[in-house]
Formats: sequence, structure tokens, C-alpha cells
Amino acid sequence: CVRKLLMMWTAGEKALEAERDFYSATIQEAPVLYGEHAVEIQYHCEALVFFARSAMDLAAYAFGKLLPPPLSVKRADSFNDLLKAIVKQGPNQPLAILIENWRVAEPSWLPLIVDLEKGRSLRDQLAHQKGFPIDYQDISLTSEKRSAFVILSGRNAVPLKALVEMLRMGVTEAFRTFEDVCLDYHAKASIFDGTEASDTGHRTSKPKA
Repeated sequence: CVRKLLMMWTAGEKALEAERDFYSATIQEAPVLYGEHAVEIQYHCEALVFFARSAMDLAAYAFGKLLPPPLSVKRADSFNDLLKAIVKQGPNQPLAILIENWRVAEPSWLPLIVDLEKGRSLRDQLAHQKGFPIDYQDISLTSEKRSAFVILSGRNAVPLKALVEMLRMGVTEAFRTFEDVCLDYHAKASIFDGTEASDTGHRTSKPKA
């Protein structure tokens, strides 16, 4: 899973590097992404999204078993399965609240890899419907130069660099959040082996390491 996270970060770096190389050699007032440049940039952009989802799918199986009850699940075959199982526990669960915050943030990294609500995530769209939605738009009203944007839905566009950083940081922080919850729960559970103090006032077993 950690290797997949590193592959996600590498794909993001490669995507930004490939786009910079293309942009520096093209007409910046009217960039047209085609040919080898289009293949290379979209290759790394799609790899970024797929590795992000793959990393969390792999982690979901372990987190599903290690989360404290009632959040633990017997089997989570995907990150989507794990999130839905947590959300079902009720809106007052701290993790459920956090997941909802991830989902509704604008823009949000979560809908890029998971489709909790109606409509497909960007990952699913890339797998089944379309190529990576990159396009060039005006940087500002005062400049004739155009810059790379990712068109997420309708007119909702995010600069490519911002989207790469948002996805990488979001996925990494989500992984660390789940990891911290699991570690905290099992650290507390393993302080003692479950045997209470004897009638003499002395412990009947030593604390676990």
C-alpha cells in the first residue's frame, strides 16, 4: 500500500513535469495538447488517479479489520466499501463526519477516487467513459497566456498543479487518519491482556509490550 502511495506521488510529479515541458515549448497564448505530449501528460495524470485509488483499496482491507468496533468490518474489498460501512454507523460517528467533510469540500479529493453519492468518481469515468479531462484556459483576465486546468464537472475547473497536490495530500492524510485510529485503539487494547487485578491487589499478568 505504501509503495502504491509513493507511485501516486511519482505519477503526480511526472504529470507536472511533462506538462511543464510541453508548455515551455508551445505557444502559451494558444496551447494545443496533441500527439506524444498528450499521451505522456494524460498517461501520468491517469496513473495518479488510479494509484491513489489502488493504494486506498489495499489499505481498506487492513483498516476494515483493525478499526475499533462497530467500525470494523469482516471484509472490505475496496475503499468505497469501507467508507460506506463507516457512514452506515450514523452521522455522529467522528469518522463518518470526517468522511462527509471530505466529500463536500469544494473542490474535494474524495470524489476523484470514490463515488459515495450518485454519479461516478473521476477514477470510474477514466476506467469506463473518457480520458483525463485536461484543457487550457485563461490564467487571468489581464493575461493572454493560458494554463492547464482539469475539468471536473460542468464548468468546475481546477488548475492541474492544484489538483495534483489536493489529491496526493488528501489521500495521504486519509491514510494517516485511519492508521492513527487503528493504532490508538489497538495500543489501548494491548496495554493489558484483559486480566484484572487479583483479590490480593496484585496483577495476575504482566502488561503486554
